[in-house]
Amino acid sequence: MKQRKNLRLKGYDYSNSGLYFVTICTFEKKYSLSYITDRRDSPCGCPQVILTRLGKICKANLFNIEKLFNIKVVNYIIMPNHIHLIIEVKEHNARTGASPVPTVSAIIGAYKSLVYNKWIDTCGENNQIVGKIWERSFYDHIIRDDEDLYFRQRYIDENPLRWCLKNE
Repeated sequence: MKQRKNLRLKGYDYSNSGLYFVTICTFEKKYSLSYITDRRDSPCGCPQVILTRLGKICKANLFNIEKLFNIKVVNYIIMPNHIHLIIEVKEHNARTGASPVPTVSAIIGAYKSLVYNKWIDTCGENNQIVGKIWERSFYDHIIRDDEDLYFRQRYIDENPLRWCLKNE
């Protein structure tokens, strides 16, 4: 089996407080989370992101992980086949009990699991078959300064427009 490249920064402690830009992709890049309206159909020329049922579950669970891990979702966008988000891991992010301080990997893993379990419940109510939702792993970038944060926030905010321009 092909060995996947480790995407994490070697030697970095991902439980450190700070800002992280994260991208999570759907399984086989399937368009299942949202669709983007054509910007030409919008009065202001800005495309709109319309969430699917699965996309709405993704959005709700972004705020569930905030409570679960004492983090802040600073910015996010739920695109048709991926999610970009900036999370802030706060100082002294220890959970109660014997669990160690969670890493970004643990936080994203829990998020994916929460979404998947809620999706199973939703599909079960409608007698739908559930397949895989997520690609294995995720992309992350440690935000190092204000300029980097500004660039990543702008990237998130402009993602629907780039999507429309790419698909024209």
